[in-house]
Amino acid sequence: MPKSVQPKAKAHLKDIWMAETKAAADTAFDYFVEAYGVKYGRAVKCLIKDRGDLFARLTTSPPSTGNTSGHRTRSKAPLPRSGTEPPKPRDATADRQRGP
Repeated sequence: MPKSVQPKAKAHLKDIWMAETKAAADTAFDYFVEAYGVKYGRAVKCLIKDRGDLFARLTTSPPSTGNTSGHRTRSKAPLPRSGTEPPKPRDATADRQRGP
């Protein structure tokens, strides 16, 4: 598939594997075959060949929701310092530009 079509096709494929039910996945799959089958026959033929594997995953495990790895991402906000004073404000006179 050309690169200009790939984002849209990927979104339709995502509709298949993120479907809530097998019936919804079947509907999304049939739509993909109709929409891309005529012009991109090789890609659709490959997908049809792997349909059994794709739908086998749907029946064994529901789609994942969120980060299941257990790792947390760090916030970019600085952590508060415990047991210390808050930082002192900067001196405004030091911010002035020095003239000639």
